[in-house]
Amino acid sequence: MKSQLRPLVADALYPTKAYSLPAVCEHAASQRNIKLPAGAEVDAEIDLNVDDGSYFLRARFNVSVPGIDRDVAHEIIHAAHEICPFSKATRGNIDVETNLV
Repeated sequence: MKSQLRPLVADALYPTKAYSLPAVCEHAASQRNIKLPAGAEVDAEIDLNVDDGSYFLRARFNVSVPGIDRDVAHEIIHAAHEICPFSKATRGNIDVETNLV
């Protein structure tokens, strides 16, 4: 699932949209006075796995932020993962990998 990085507004059907990784990346960048480029995006890959009859999830977030210094981009991605409400809620329960692509 690819998503353009831009602020998302919660609506009545999907109130959790406001807490998506793209919106959190945008927020993390703005805290550093950085405007993310229009072509920035997040590609989320979620795997449903089974081990000895027990199911578990694994997630990969491949983040593209063209035109941003790689070290700065890594910092933004790490900060977004730290402040994201979904990341906080699932920390220790789901293996999550963030990649700058």
